Amino acid sequence: MSLEIVPLAVTELAAVRTGLLDVYSAAFAPAPYNEGQDDFARFDESLARASHRKGFRCCVARDNADGRLLGFAYGYQGGPGDYWWEAVSDALEPRVADKWLGNCFQLNEIAVLPSAQGQGIGGWLHDVLLEGLSQHTAVLSTLQAETRAVRLYRRRGWVTLLHDFVFPEGEDPTVIMGIDLRHR
Repeated sequence: MSLEIVPLAVTELAAVRTGLLDVYSAAFAPAPYNEGQDDFARFDESLARASHRKGFRCCVARDNADGRLLGFAYGYQGGPGDYWWEAVSDALEPRVADKWLGNCFQLNEIAVLPSAQGQGIGGWLHDVLLEGLSQHTAVLSTLQAETRAVRLYRRRGWVTLLHDFVFPEGEDPTVIMGIDLRHR
């Protein structure tokens, strides 16, 4: 398979919205995520809001043969006023929060079609998304389970900052992870 990773401008998101939703729903419907239509709608709304955040970045993996989206990754500069940032900041010890959240990029999603997983696409999306960032750290939350995503993050040098974290309106325990971008 011949593919490319393409950074997208905010103005290009509308043109690939259906493809992004298709990838997200295919990646997160199966166990252990078990997401459904309400979750997919929340993702769509979340991406739209995130695209207006400072430092927003998005990249997609596209099959060169047919132009089909195989995966995507996005995030933005984290900081006070953001729901995720505030919840995690409150849960971490102040010294740890300052180190990891003081000047951070929030990696919101990496998703790859199940049929394309295991081919290095997620790692490539990860690397392109984080390349050249000015922030000192990157942070994320992911389901607390031994998933392909967690294994990818560990291989890339991410460390666990917090176990068993449940967001105020959430149900499932998550793990909060971070990577020092200055030492990558």
